[in-house]
Amino acid sequence: MAEPTTPDDTASGPGTEMDRSFAAALRAAEGAPESADAWAHLEELADELQRPDDVAELYRTVLERRLPKDVFNTVAEQAVQFHEEWFGDMPDRITKLMSRIIELEPTAEWAFERLTVMLTSASQWDELLALFDRTLATTQDTERRRRMLNDAAQAAKDFADQADRAADYMQQLLLLEPDNTQLFTSLERLLEKGERWKDLIELWESQVPQQSAAEARKTQLRMATCWVDQLGDSQRALDELRVLLRESPGHEEACAQAERILNDEKAELGTRSQALSLLRKNYLVAARPEDVVRVLVRALEFVEPDEKRPLHREAATRLAILARDIEAIEHYRQLLLTDPTDADARKQLRQLAKRSGRQDLHASALVDAADASTEADQQVAVLLEAAQLRRTVLDDEDGAIDLYSRVLETPDAEHSVALTAAHNLNELLAAADRSTERLAVLEKLADLEQSSSVRRFVLGEAARLADALGDADRALASWRPVLESDEHDLEALAAVIELLERNERWEELVDALSRRAVAKVMPLQRRADLVRIAKVQVDKLEQLSEAIETWLKVRGEFGENDETIAALDELMSRAERHGELAELLG
Repeated sequence: MAEPTTPDDTASGPGTEMDRSFAAALRAAEGAPESADAWAHLEELADELQRPDDVAELYRTVLERRLPKDVFNTVAEQAVQFHEEWFGDMPDRITKLMSRIIELEPTAEWAFERLTVMLTSASQWDELLALFDRTLATTQDTERRRRMLNDAAQAAKDFADQADRAADYMQQLLLLEPDNTQLFTSLERLLEKGERWKDLIELWESQVPQQSAAEARKTQLRMATCWVDQLGDSQRALDELRVLLRESPGHEEACAQAERILNDEKAELGTRSQALSLLRKNYLVAARPEDVVRVLVRALEFVEPDEKRPLHREAATRLAILARDIEAIEHYRQLLLTDPTDADARKQLRQLAKRSGRQDLHASALVDAADASTEADQQVAVLLEAAQLRRTVLDDEDGAIDLYSRVLETPDAEHSVALTAAHNLNELLAAADRSTERLAVLEKLADLEQSSSVRRFVLGEAARLADALGDADRALASWRPVLESDEHDLEALAAVIELLERNERWEELVDALSRRAVAKVMPLQRRADLVRIAKVQVDKLEQLSEAIETWLKVRGEFGENDETIAALDELMSRAERHGELAELLG
């Protein structure tokens, strides 16, 4: 330490002598800090010379040295006492010294106690709490830590108005006094008031190992509720509930909390899916099938599309077991919307519709499935089943007609399916006397039918129906393939001849009569047809020469009679073929 400024040692006089004595006393105390006499002598001289600052500086310097603990404490106490005597009106100077003493020797409880009293008296709460913090950081003694934490918590809460800091001290104190229920309750209130939810949850969690099973469940439920309501962390809440439900399957309140997470639109999709899994498992264990269905249905509102099918299937199965057939049908309908070929769904749907007497729902589900499909084969197969259902079970002929028509109008419909639809549609339209529509179906059916005999029948039906509707062209168009297949089909020829004559299509009539004339008909029919040809040629077509040739053919095949001679006489005369006529008559 630098010695205080004093007169030169060679100077004379009382003052100079005292200064030299003071300097020597400083050196003596510095050299033997353990000597109480040295310090006493120094303080006495300082009093006489009014030089306390030099002594105070020496105290601080000596305390910074590595002194034995007992010496340090002795010197420190003397230093504090000296400062209080000389600098009592400068409390900051004293507190600074005592703080340094505590830093240098954390076990100096006397210094800590005196400093806390000083800071408390001065209402220096921040400084007081900082002192507690520093001292606690270096204090290992459990009992002392307990006392300090208790005092610090009280000071922070009751005087410093620092509830959070008080809670921090209480948390540490509770580790030392885990059975202190009063402390627990006070800390719980502070944490809740300060909205320190995570700390509050940790506090509750720390109590679980010591609690009974029932109390532990209540605590875990509070933790889960806090995670959701205060922290918005549904996943952590679900983790707590999972632990609770593992110990107490089907716990009603825990399941209710899990349902809150399931219904929470703000929760992560994965968390909500986990909630569903947890609820399903626990409701099954608790024999609550209605609740299982309810959460499955709720989950369908938010899961990804590819996750919906198994949920629909499970919901449908469980609803069927519960005899809630109408709802089960709806879930099977949903399955068919995404896969009309789902054989199990179609089978279950069929059985449920029959059991519930709601075949209308079955048919509607099939139609919806067809509407949702983009595959022609799938569409027509499902529509055909729906149409047959409407026809045979529901007696809904109009509905069946609409569906069979859709099948028939599908461009890429499988041949056998289209053929079945066409036959059914033809029968229904015939029964409903919807002739115009039926005609188009018959024409389509004729294109589809591969059996020659059936096709012949269908074409005849189409031709007759077209004729009845006054559409000669379509009637003739239907007879045409019949005659192409068998040009001597007498029924077809007769019908065509009648149509052509009625519609005055003379050239075509001549052709049709000629075809029948060469067919396997009775001679009388052949003669009659040839005569009709001749008459049409002369009367309608003004084909005099052709008519003469036809009559000559009649004469040649069937001989002369009055009718033949009269006709040839008239026609040849008109044609001025007198020579031939004379030869014929001669």
